Amino acid sequence: MFDGIEQIIRRNDITMTYRIVHYDNKMKIIIAESQVRSIGINIHNLLGTRIKSQTFNLNGGYQEFTIDLTEFESGAYVYSIVSDKIFVNSGKLLIVK
Repeated sequence: MFDGIEQIIRRNDITMTYRIVHYDNKMKIIIAESQVRSIGINIHNLLGTRIKSQTFNLNGGYQEFTIDLTEFESGAYVYSIVSDKIFVNSGKLLIVK
């Protein structure tokens, strides 16, 4: 098993089970099950400026994706996850160097 908070999202006939783990200036997205073809991760600072955006293609099975956060300064950020243009979830990200 892995650390992090598991999220099960059911919206508009879409189910996605995932975890997000933050460690060593990295953000790992672990997709356990998904009915979507792609997900996008957007990271914003607290002023609302998009700092990073990344899209990952999915093939339906278990997958892991890592986002490098070393370029970020210490601070609080907000991430959002969208799948096939549908908002999935958002959360807080705290980076301390």
